[in-house]
Amino acid sequence: MRRDMQSRHLNAAAPAEAEAWPDLPDHAGHGDEMIAALRRFCACAELYAIWHGAHAESVLLASDDPGHRFSFEWHRMQTIMTLAELGDDPLEPGSFRVSWRSSMFVAAIPLDDGTLTLAGTPMTNGDASEGLAAALETLRPFVISHFRQMLANRRLQQTVRSLHGAIEGSGMATIVLDCHSHIAYANAAAEAIFTQGDGLRRSGEQLVCASLTDTVRLHAAIEHLCAGPCAKVDLNPVLAVRRGRRRPLSIALSGPMTAGNGTAEPVITAHAVDPEENLNAMIEPVCRLHGLSHRETQLTCALVAGDLLAEAAERLGIQEQTARSYLKQVFAKTETSRQTELITLLLKGAPRLFQPNMAHAVM
Repeated sequence: MRRDMQSRHLNAAAPAEAEAWPDLPDHAGHGDEMIAALRRFCACAELYAIWHGAHAESVLLASDDPGHRFSFEWHRMQTIMTLAELGDDPLEPGSFRVSWRSSMFVAAIPLDDGTLTLAGTPMTNGDASEGLAAALETLRPFVISHFRQMLANRRLQQTVRSLHGAIEGSGMATIVLDCHSHIAYANAAAEAIFTQGDGLRRSGEQLVCASLTDTVRLHAAIEHLCAGPCAKVDLNPVLAVRRGRRRPLSIALSGPMTAGNGTAEPVITAHAVDPEENLNAMIEPVCRLHGLSHRETQLTCALVAGDLLAEAAERLGIQEQTARSYLKQVFAKTETSRQTELITLLLKGAPRLFQPNMAHAVM
């Protein structure tokens, strides 16, 4: 029997009891151990599990090749050529197909929005297709369940890495908290503030301030946010946290956020802004959003940094009365009426409009 382009269609419907297997073995997270067990059960010299996505990407999920016979790239090319040979004859859900390329087999299984392939070389002599087909048929429900979970875990890890990179790349001190003010995540800029121990710091796993009064205010604001809109509280409060002889940190809180099904505990995001840093890159996008002129933006940035109106006027080289006229225009454009209200509005908007690598890190 010629194997070169031989394909076998196996039972399209999985056994009824297989669909009721929601749980994976305790060691499902160890891909190499699981693929090794599959390799031994199928009596193969090596076994590679490769997922091929709808957009032509190929992902190695697991492999076991004790003899180091072939590389991942070699197996990837073999599986890609096999899938190409299947052409317009798509696999039905719950089925799989075993194809042979010389002495190597490729089992193709529909999985999510792509195809899972198991590729290896049987160790038995002669025609091993019937025994291999029987082994794969026995393992099919487990293989689908296991590698679907492995693929989901990989996608979740990629999402987490992407989010982590985006938050780290922003340079803005960002802290994710639960409703008890416990720190779930803090990026490098936030950790730098904690290290200074001036204004914000860790107390075990809890976020606290340098003063007890500020700690009580911060925790109360977080608890109110977690209470939700029904509590009729500001869902994006900005707090000033005092620091020794330095200007207070500005803490902008956002939330609450919950999982899509609403069952997870809400989380709060805190952005810490140091007024002694160059805040222009963070504040200017908000000013542009409200249509402020260049001079109005300069004045606004100075006020956010903590200058009094007279100090801001001197910094800009203009008369205080001129600065006051600019401020009136800023109030009108932002629909605010007080400096504190204006600064709160800008600090609330900064985390949303702040773009990565556009500002100095808050250190």
